[in-house]
Amino acid sequence: MNQRFHNRFGTRRLSVAVGLALLLAVLAWAKLPDEISHWHAALAREAELNADYAKMAAWATRAIETAPHKPDWYLLRAEARSRLKQWTEAARDLDEAVRHGVPEVSVRAQRAELLLHLGRPQAALKEWKALWKDQQALSRAEGLSQSAAWLELVLLNGLAYHRALAKQELPAALEDARRIVRLRDDIRLRVAPNAYLALCGAKTHMEVGDSKQALRLVGTSIGVLRTRIHYYQRRATAVANLSPHRYHDELKALRGMLVASYVEQHRIYGKLKLKEPAAQAADFVSRLNGDLEKDGWGVDLYGGIKSAQDLCQYVDTLAVVELELGEADASLRHADLAVRLAEALPVAHRWLLEIKARQRVDTRFWQRQQESLRPLLAVLVYHRGLARKASGDMAGTKSDFDRVRSLGFEPGPHLF
Repeated sequence: MNQRFHNRFGTRRLSVAVGLALLLAVLAWAKLPDEISHWHAALAREAELNADYAKMAAWATRAIETAPHKPDWYLLRAEARSRLKQWTEAARDLDEAVRHGVPEVSVRAQRAELLLHLGRPQAALKEWKALWKDQQALSRAEGLSQSAAWLELVLLNGLAYHRALAKQELPAALEDARRIVRLRDDIRLRVAPNAYLALCGAKTHMEVGDSKQALRLVGTSIGVLRTRIHYYQRRATAVANLSPHRYHDELKALRGMLVASYVEQHRIYGKLKLKEPAAQAADFVSRLNGDLEKDGWGVDLYGGIKSAQDLCQYVDTLAVVELELGEADASLRHADLAVRLAEALPVAHRWLLEIKARQRVDTRFWQRQQESLRPLLAVLVYHRGLARKASGDMAGTKSDFDRVRSLGFEPGPHLF
């Protein structure tokens, strides 16, 4: 009797175990397509890092086929198709992502860009207006944090730019573009972007322990700043009788950066235990009425690159709006500044790659970031060419358009 009880109990326990195993197997089988789709998506991202956008699109398609209810995979394929210039197909993927649950606000910026590529600037402006309205509502509901304030400037700049491309509401676009530039302007970047970014690079190289490269970059900054100071001193002297305070702000900013360069040089020499060069750097700080404790450089390379990229795009928007309003001289002045800012960025990105390599991290993402500067520069040079054309400088226009072609693009309204 006791043996029969144990046999029955053992059989029942085995049946329960088998039932649970089957249930778990069914659940695992049900989740298997989702898991496989994540593998496919990961392979798509890997292809993106290798700049193989055809393969990225193919893996994204596999992810969609495996789990068609996942909206993120449509966004992934839309991104790949945009890179492949398959504008219509990318727009369809955005619509599918929304149909599967992605909020409309999340795709408006990308859809606006696709509409511009499809030659529909008015429709693109409509999307950007809706995006701006959504952001304003969100800011009112949640308050304006620092990151939200930065995003608002980006979106407002995009709104002004889309108004210019659509040739609509230009006075409002001009007002917004001027306000953004006033808010984000940094005279140090305007007068010496190469020195500004070299100082940022020196700071970040010091932070990762590369004192020798930091010292080289500080030396670069000092050389550039001395040249720029002499340039502005000559200009100030030339107009001293008519405008005695002309270039005062520019010279003040340059001298402030020079003091910061010598302060950073003093710190680097101190870290390297080079007493005599450190004392010489301290002497230069003293002669320039600086303070070794207070006048160091406070912007790292990440912040410097971001500030330079933001400012060059904001200034370019202002140039485009001014051009549409017939203000050719102002447009050319701002377009030229945008180009000069962008020209300082590639070497800064190279320093960033050096830092990432020193940290032994995968640099492919940062390489893609560096490569994105080429189309940005092409757009800015094209806009300057248009401003030169409006100003009657046909030789300058030809030079800029030829440079756009050398960057791998054809000048035309499709370039924005």
